[in-house]
Amino acid sequence: MKLRFVLSVFLVTFGIFLVGCKSEDEKVVKSITVTVSDLPNLSLDEKIDLYEIKVVEDRAEPSYDSSFFYKLSIICSSASPVSLDLTELGISTIESSISIFRGCIVLQGIKLPDSLTTIGGSAFSGCTSLKSVEIPDSVTTIGMYTFSGCTSLKSVEIPDSVTTIGMYTFSGCTSLQSVEIPDSVTAIERSAFYGCTSLQSVEIPDSVTTIGSEAFSGCTSLKSVEIPDSVTTIGMYTFSGCTSLKSVEIPDSVTAIGSGAFYGCTSLKSVEIPDSVTAIEWSAFYGCTSLQSVEIPDSVTAIKGGDIQLGFYGAFSGCTSLKSVEIPDSVTVIGSCAFSGCTSLQNVEISASLITIGKYAFYGCTSLKSVYIPASVITIEQNAFKECTNLLSVVFEDIEGWSPQVSNLVETTKLLVLGYSFTKS
Repeated sequence: MKLRFVLSVFLVTFGIFLVGCKSEDEKVVKSITVTVSDLPNLSLDEKIDLYEIKVVEDRAEPSYDSSFFYKLSIICSSASPVSLDLTELGISTIESSISIFRGCIVLQGIKLPDSLTTIGGSAFSGCTSLKSVEIPDSVTTIGMYTFSGCTSLKSVEIPDSVTTIGMYTFSGCTSLQSVEIPDSVTAIERSAFYGCTSLQSVEIPDSVTTIGSEAFSGCTSLKSVEIPDSVTTIGMYTFSGCTSLKSVEIPDSVTAIGSGAFYGCTSLKSVEIPDSVTAIEWSAFYGCTSLQSVEIPDSVTAIKGGDIQLGFYGAFSGCTSLKSVEIPDSVTVIGSCAFSGCTSLQNVEISASLITIGKYAFYGCTSLKSVYIPASVITIEQNAFKECTNLLSVVFEDIEGWSPQVSNLVETTKLLVLGYSFTKS
């Protein structure tokens, strides 16, 4: 197999032009012809600056095996910077196992052929100079880590043929400011845009039914996001660390807000949880220090907790601006650490259906002054109100059957602040 490589510099085409920079005022231009079979013996005396390498076929049925890609990588590594045009080649797949462009720091742009259907995992990962990529409409699959760590990539247009954005596909693309997700996409998989710190907005089409865990985690510039009605679950840590996210509208289709979904969204001021949600998982809104209000619908049956000793926090732990919360009648359990560290929390309305207040549920809520415990509650677990240093009054609707006894209001309050547990027979 022989292929003819055409390297074009500025307006020069149909030949290989190597531009060596001798000085600011003088350039030496060499024109040579290279075939793939010659590449192993190709030696260059000096580093060359190329604008574009264009590869064209010179035989009817070429074979694009690992040897071809290896030889192609040799040419790419000989020039700096370089843009690669493969539009005239009949390549259908760039295999994950090849990954010859992985870590190619001189590659600035690439044009892919219309024959391509699959871009394998890690194909262009670590190409830190890659600024643009043209993905043809023929591509249906973009593999894991395909463009991860491409720190110069500013924008990308995903064609309508793609149905899934794979795991870590654009993770660590710190210059990526915008991305257009087509209606053909049904799934945004785990960590697809993880750590895209320049991404400011994203519009998720109605075709998407699944947003994987950590899909947009660490997107510190993301200010707004529209979640379509087609999404039923917001996965674990999906928007965690999105420190610029101020508001989010959760559609009625969502039934569960995953663990850590909005963990550390320090600019999030308000959130409206729809009636479709039945569970708010542990750490869902942990560390949302600007969150001032939250409306928990009657559909929620559990506000999940974590384990403070293991570093797993409750649904609203560390929401230091949260001033009041109303627990609906549907909730029977306030999980461990659910509201721990909510230092501005002044008012808690506990429903008449609540059965259990978990360990550390209101630990360190230093602004909480009074609590009313309805007759439905039979268990207040250890440290539920510990370190609530301004808690002066805890009133029990039913004082019978408690151990220890709750008849003495002052003594009971002191014991709760000290972290004692209470059970009712």
